[in-house]
Order: sequence, then structure tokens, then C-alpha cells
Amino acid sequence: MTCQKRGVFVLLLGLLLIVTSFSATAVNGCYVYPLAREDLYCQGGISDTEAEADCGQYDDCSISQHFIPGSDCSSIPQCEQVTCNVDCETHAVGICQQLGGEAVPDEEYDARCSPGCCKISTLFCQFNLNQYECTQKAQQLGVTAPSQIVFDNGAGMTLQECNQLYCQADLSPASLRGYIKNESSSFIEDATIRLEGRAQQTSSTASGAYEFSSLSPGTYLVQVEKEGYFSLSQSIFLSSSQNLEQNFTMVRAQGLGQVSGIISRQEDGTAVPGATVSWSGPVTGQIFTNAVGYYELGNLPLGEYTFTVSKIGFTSQQQTRVLGSTPITLNFQLGAISFRGLRGVTAVDLDQTGSGIPTYGVSLYVDGIFKGYSQYPDGHFELELTVGEHQVEASYQQYHSSETLQIGEASQEHDLLLTRYIGECTPPNPPKDVEVFYASPVLGKKEVFLQWIKPCPEVIGYRIEKKDTLTSEEEIIFASPAETFKTDSNVEWEKTYEYAITAIYGEAIAENAAEVTITLGNQACEEKHHSDTGWETFCLIGNRDIRKTVWTCDNQNELIPSLTCADRDGPGDDYYCAQLSLRNAECKNAGSCSLGGNPFGLYYSRDLCYGGATAQEAENYCYYDHSSSIVNQCQSCFPGVSSCFDYESKDACETNNCLAASCSWLDAASN
Repeated sequence: MTCQKRGVFVLLLGLLLIVTSFSATAVNGCYVYPLAREDLYCQGGISDTEAEADCGQYDDCSISQHFIPGSDCSSIPQCEQVTCNVDCETHAVGICQQLGGEAVPDEEYDARCSPGCCKISTLFCQFNLNQYECTQKAQQLGVTAPSQIVFDNGAGMTLQECNQLYCQADLSPASLRGYIKNESSSFIEDATIRLEGRAQQTSSTASGAYEFSSLSPGTYLVQVEKEGYFSLSQSIFLSSSQNLEQNFTMVRAQGLGQVSGIISRQEDGTAVPGATVSWSGPVTGQIFTNAVGYYELGNLPLGEYTFTVSKIGFTSQQQTRVLGSTPITLNFQLGAISFRGLRGVTAVDLDQTGSGIPTYGVSLYVDGIFKGYSQYPDGHFELELTVGEHQVEASYQQYHSSETLQIGEASQEHDLLLTRYIGECTPPNPPKDVEVFYASPVLGKKEVFLQWIKPCPEVIGYRIEKKDTLTSEEEIIFASPAETFKTDSNVEWEKTYEYAITAIYGEAIAENAAEVTITLGNQACEEKHHSDTGWETFCLIGNRDIRKTVWTCDNQNELIPSLTCADRDGPGDDYYCAQLSLRNAECKNAGSCSLGGNPFGLYYSRDLCYGGATAQEAENYCYYDHSSSIVNQCQSCFPGVSSCFDYESKDACETNNCLAASCSWLDAASN
């Protein structure tokens, strides 16, 4: 799920979950209460139930005044999305004004939002602040004279320039060292550690250690690679004289599978939208069916999974499958039932008396699967459950409830009391940051595989900020507390993306984000990888050097030579890449195409030309085709054929000894 970029000051309870409404009469509209959560304020498609849950927390909020039914917010002035000078991020106009800022016109973005060097009298000097932040820092220090405030973000301004021109800092060499480990904390030997763009790299020792010494202060992108593991990248900053230790934990690469299907009603076969499809196995997660009852799961690690489908008012269904490299279709039919399960009220022990105050907007989970929220105004809920034992959990900010309940044939009444969970990240303890975060290419796919390790049990979700480094276009991706990986398909080949993940807690957000950077590979590698046979070898159309190379791809989805056909050239021999099958290519000789059929090609035969009956059996890089003479000629595929349209006869086209692409003959007479 994605949405516009948010300010990090907002309390984000419930932001990460797709809301399943318990009311069939919910109305969508635009919620414009000025102090609302930013994920609700001016967001089209907000339900009246969500708006009421937020509005009820404020004495001066009126749902009749601050909720506009049927509106998508696009015509409301305070909902216009602008770049705000406070943080140079995108907010609604109303949010920007609450922050004390103003909109930045497009033509002023570089001047006001690009980071620069800020020097304030002799009290402060630092790089990487924008104009607003520099001005605010001056006010905090009590400096108001313009002559004592210098802000320079001109072209070419860097940390080093800032230090030398304004801060007069002496820069001393820094160093970077650390260890490379796997998920089991075992050291990894011979991993390649590269400083991207700096022409510096090293390998890890038998103890997993690596080190770079005598580095200039500044920002570095560290790339870590090892065959059989997902690659890592981490942006780090080295200050003058700093000796930084940065450790990396690598995750073994494994095959990925795909599941899709339709959820329909058992009675009439009509679609069941909004059904929850959950899975457990090597990884766990959940997804909701769309308006036509369809769901699709991609990039699941291979192995045995149990898939469960449920929706209020229907029987739950469960199937177990072994997921391999071949995509599988898994359909379910749900039967409608009268209510059977759990009814009650959610109460939160805010004053720690043990009695609890009825509270709505509480998140409800059954067996680890999100089921929705308790309802306005008294926190009532209904959970459809199958007969048997279930783990029922409820969460509200830092309050939590977890009970194991036995459900029988009849419905049960049971209230849920939420008490404050005390753990390692519970206030006054600070919330922990996500420390392990990876971005890896998906082999042969235009996708990025993101994976992380949950830092604390109190995490209620994650916010992932994504940035296209070329266009500076930004996107926010949210993940539920149960997720530890996500696949981003909204990417383009050869573009570089920066991801930053922040853990979200009930009353706070982790202070620091874990950051990774990844560049997608070459489009020619798309769909060229197979879990059973690995990378294909193939040919590319292009100049002579390109066609004299058999290509494949590496684990970064980058083109690499598999064979250099020129190595086989000799007197009378001229080898080129030729496709043997859909997945394999080899070097074939074009030097013999003009030999053996003299005089004037009159004695050429098809088998002599190809050196075999089919393209797979052919030894020569030639094609036997019509010519300007009265007989067929044996001609070299290069430079003679660059597309299927270059063939003159049906036999040459269908044999197709020259191209990687599939060719089909269309008889003009049939049209």
C-alpha cells in the first residue's frame, strides 16, 4: 500500500493496516479537521468510521463540519499538495501551515530546499541544512543580524567545500572496518566490499573482517556482495578522524514462487472482495482480495505453506501447498454462515485500575491476522471465528491484550481488557531503530526485494521512504508489524532508488532510519532467469562486437559475456552468437556460408548451408534463402539478418538460424 509522503511527527497508529470495516453502511469522503492525523487529513477515500474515531479525540472537532461525504479532497484548497519549506517534503497546505511553514514554488525549490553550508557567526557551522533549517538554527542561537548568517547551497557545494571555505576545519583521514556475517552469525569469507564510485574494494577475511583506511571524510555507498547471498548496500558518513565500525549481515539467496487465485461464494460463484488471504510457512503475511475477488502473491521463498482465507459472514477455508518455481493457482470458495464467534467491547486500562475504559479504534487480530477495529462509539466488535482454539489479540497505542479462547458452535460474549505492555522498547526506554535492512534485485525481474529484522515486539508497523535519485520523486510504503519483507514492483530498469525504513511504535517513531540504495540492472535480463536452470544464454541485435558475444546476466541483473565468439575465429572462420533453443545460445561459424557451393552458389544445398537439419543442429551461422538469382543462396546471418522481416522464404523464416527472437511466416495470400 502506498500514499503520499508524510511528516514524521504524526502518531501513526493503525496507519499500516488495510482497514476492514465492520459496517456495511460506511461512507467515504474527505476529513479536514486541522489537527487530524496526517494519514487521514485531506486523504480521499477515508471512511466516516475512521474520521469519527479520530475526531472523537478532540473537543472542538465535529464530524458534521469536518467530514465531507463523497469528496475526494481534490477541490478543497487546504488539501492541495505542496512542498513545505519546513522540511521540503510534500504535505497538504493545511499541514504545512500548522508546521509554521509555507509552500515552496517549483522555481524556488533548488534555492530553498537543496542542502547547503550554514554558518552562524562563530557559534555554528555545518553542512547539509536547507535554508529554513539554517534560519531556524540562527533564531535558536539568538543571532538575527543577516551579516552574521551565511547560507551557501550553490552548485558544487560539498561537505569538504563547506569545511574549507566557511568552517576552516582541518580534515584528517577516516577509516571504515567491520565484519560480514550470515543470518546464523557465522563469519563470511571472501565477500566483496566495494565503495561505490570510489574505485576501492576489498574482501573479507576468514574471520569475516574487512577494513578501509585513509579515507577522506564524506558520504560513501558501501556495496557488499557474495555469491549465494542477497547483495547489500549501505550509505555511511565518515567525519574527520572517525574510525567507524559497520557490520553487515547477509541473507542467503533462495528461489521465489508465485501464488494467485479467485475467492468466490460457494452458493453462486460470485466474487468475494475484501477477503483476507493469509499464509504461514517459510514466511508469513496476509493480503486482501480486490473488487473481483482476485489476489496475487509474488516472491515468496520456496517451501511448504498453509493458506487460509476468511471473511466475516463466511466459513474460513484452508489449503496446504508446496510452493515451487512454477506459479500455482489456488482458488477458494467460501460458504455464507450465520454469525458464530466472539462479540464484546474493547476497554483500555488507561488509569491502571484494572477496570478499563471502553475505547473504539482498537486493532483486532485473530491467530496473528488483522481483522479490523472495534467500533464507534463504545468499542464494540464482532469476530467471526471457526470452532476451536484461537489466539485473540488487541492493540491500542502502547496497550495490548492477548488471550487464548475456545470457540464453540454458539456465539460468545467476551470483553477484551488492554493493559500497558512493558518491554525493552516501552517508555521510558527509547524505541529501537531497524538495524538490519537489505535491498536486493529479484533475478530476472523488474523488482526490488526489501527485507529487514524486527527490532522490538512493540513495533506496530514500518514506514519505508523511497526516492528515485534521478527525478527526486518520492513515495511512502507502509508495512504491517507482521511483515519482515516487501517486494517493490513500482521501479524502472537502470534507475537508482534509495530506501529508508523507520520502525513505528504506539507513541513514538524510532529516531533513525536504516537506509539502503540499489540500482536496477539491464532490461535485457528481464525474464531471463529460471529457478530450475538459472540464467539463460542469449544473443542481442547490434553491431558486430555485440553479435559476436553470447550474453547472460549476473545476480545484479547486469549483462555479462558468457562466450566471446571472436576467440574461436581463425583463417576462414568468423563466429557469431546463435540461439540454439529458447534458453541457450552458442557461437556458430559464418565463415563457411560462402564456401562449398561454387560456382555461383549453384551447388548449395540446405543441409550443406546449415550444417544440420534444424537451427538446433546447425553448425554454421548461415541461412538458406531466396536470392536475386534463380537459385537459393547460403548467406551469412551477419549482417544479412537483423529481424524476422529480413527472411525471404518460409523455410528460412521458420528455421530461423540467425535470431534469438521467434519468427513465424505469414502467407500474404492468406490475407
